Amino acid sequence: SSRAFLGLAAGSGITPVISMLKHMLHSTLQPCRLFYVTPTPEQTIFHTELELLRQVYSKRLIVQYWHTRLHGPFAGETAQRLLLDLAGDMQPDVYVCGPAAWMDLVQRWVQTHVRWFGSCYHESFSETAALTTALVNVGASHEVVIQLAGASHRLIVGGWQSILAAARAGGLELPSGCELGKCGGCMARCLSGELDVGSTNFLT
Repeated sequence: SSRAFLGLAAGSGITPVISMLKHMLHSTLQPCRLFYVTPTPEQTIFHTELELLRQVYSKRLIVQYWHTRLHGPFAGETAQRLLLDLAGDMQPDVYVCGPAAWMDLVQRWVQTHVRWFGSCYHESFSETAALTTALVNVGASHEVVIQLAGASHRLIVGGWQSILAAARAGGLELPSGCELGKCGGCMARCLSGELDVGSTNFLT
């Protein structure tokens, strides 16, 4: 693109957006902006890499974070104003990836303020495969032992649940991103036993 870049990512939506951002930084001289919505600072995927990019390209790159558990949902006039401030007078092309409802909201804002932005592109994750996997072996339950930060946690996981869902139900917060088994944000090593990864075909 010959225009400035504005990436808008939520959760694991950062995965395609950071790739496009790095391409723009390495291959063009255009200004680049990133607005990244995550639940907490600790759940900010690629945080170290983004901070390094911000240092290396300090004259061209601005990164802003919005943590929903600290600041509330990214919505309303405050959110729109932040995006308009990031766009400035550059009329950047907008690249959006995140939950479907959130992307729809952001795209409506962009369409409402057409003089501030160039084209708007988005990438979607599909939930179909994950939902199909979740319906397999719904009657079975099994015990899972999770080792996290030097402590062991025992969970009973229903056949209809992911380990992540069972952990949350038990009050244990695990690293996660898309919650569909597609981004690798919750990736962990299986030390013993067998694991059905279902449609998550990039994990072995």
